[in-house]
Amino acid sequence: MGRYYVLLAFGASYSVGAQMASVSVVLPFLLAQKGILWAAGLLYPTFSIGFIAGNALSPLVVERSRRRQNAVIATAAATIAALTACIAVAGLRDAFVAAVFLLASLLIGCAMGMANNAYAEIISRMLDRPRRNQLLLNQEAVGAVLTVAATLLILAFGKPMLWLFGPGFAGAYPVLREDLALVLGGDRVTEVLAQVCNVNFNALDIGQRPIVMTLMVGVSVLVLPQQQPDGAIYRIWCDPSFGAYLWETLEEVVHKMPGRNQ
Repeated sequence: MGRYYVLLAFGASYSVGAQMASVSVVLPFLLAQKGILWAAGLLYPTFSIGFIAGNALSPLVVERSRRRQNAVIATAAATIAALTACIAVAGLRDAFVAAVFLLASLLIGCAMGMANNAYAEIISRMLDRPRRNQLLLNQEAVGAVLTVAATLLILAFGKPMLWLFGPGFAGAYPVLREDLALVLGGDRVTEVLAQVCNVNFNALDIGQRPIVMTLMVGVSVLVLPQQQPDGAIYRIWCDPSFGAYLWETLEEVVHKMPGRNQ
């Protein structure tokens, strides 16, 4: 029984770490936000290639480690942590972002493949089949609960910690919707918004990544201001049934702007 709970704690902790640093969930959004769409598309295939290679190399690595699977797993975890730090630095400094993200994804996949096989060998050696099946189910359940708890704690302590898990994209969350999406930009974009909405967008601190839920010409909208190298843009989402009306109204306001070049 003692071995079982040790393995449960070990496996659940590893599961939490793997989910919190998930390449397939976090990194594509970071690359897409930076406009590097080709790298975002290659990220998961690169990770998968690394994972397959890690699985293939795992028996050789375990054998070379003199059957010390714990050492293999610890080394893999340290490698993943170091690579995650490299990703964070590259994302924050905008230095070789695509190359660092893709190479790190490949190596993280390889490390995870080796660690998964090494862990499977540990539990197969220490537990019989019924207990192995029970362990795997329980560790995934415990790991999922702990992941949610860790995420809530990170949110509770605020943005200073969020960059570790989402460099350059802290405080933003992927939400699957089917709304109409518009983007407004330009030197006089806030003047246009002032004519269709009662929110003073000039007063917002874009660096704080605000999200505004309001009305534009009577249509419920969600507005996400973002700072780009050539100025601020405003991403607007609304119910698709009002899309044509909102688009045409904004277009009319833009064309009627005083001093606009025709």
